[in-house]
Amino acid sequence: MRVALLSDIHSNLQALEAVMESLRTHRVDKIVVLGDIVGYNANPVECIQRVKQVADISLLGNHDAAALNPDSARFFNANAKAGLNHTIKHLGNDEIQYLKELQPKVDAEFDKVRFSLVHGSMRDPLSEYVFPGMAATMLEWLHARLPDDGPRVVAQGHTHIPMYLTKASGRTYPIHLVNPGSVGQPRDGDPRASFAIFDTSTRMPTFHRVAYDIQGAVRANEAAQLPKDLSRLLILGS
Repeated sequence: MRVALLSDIHSNLQALEAVMESLRTHRVDKIVVLGDIVGYNANPVECIQRVKQVADISLLGNHDAAALNPDSARFFNANAKAGLNHTIKHLGNDEIQYLKELQPKVDAEFDKVRFSLVHGSMRDPLSEYVFPGMAATMLEWLHARLPDDGPRVVAQGHTHIPMYLTKASGRTYPIHLVNPGSVGQPRDGDPRASFAIFDTSTRMPTFHRVAYDIQGAVRANEAAQLPKDLSRLLILGS
């Protein structure tokens, strides 16, 4: 079974549609969205509607949670707050209800492989950043706490940076720690939309980058009067 892992779409409809087109060629069996459908960019309503159509599992991210409870965004920077205000202004009742139904952590099983799905981390499913330099420490933490009861994937987003690390020593079954990067606002220096596919037969992820209409996303941000820094992030990918 091929499980597509998407995260941090951040209201970038152009990037999301490019990823969906790419997934058709990859013939995936399941689509998982690891949170932050909204925030930063111009099209929160359209992105929620699209995710609602295609995702088998969708999680709550910290920007999604802030759209429901703006008080939780007190530590957001100015750009994030501008995106949040734009999101809140445009969400309708259907979109709000959809976000209310999401959780920041979901456990699932695909083809006898256990998936622990979070937006941030297993320690703090909504908010903790696990950057690549922290991955080994996180993997040790997971080894000490997760039962050795079958193959397991821990998939997380939030950092906007693709990452993969695995460890099997001391266990019958390894833990695979995967971050697919960001669909809508990559921050690793590559502006193309990022996603991953985990193959349960090989028990390995593959990472994919998709070029999309960045200028279309920039024009949408400009029409929404969002900060120019947000468009610059899309162009530079960092």
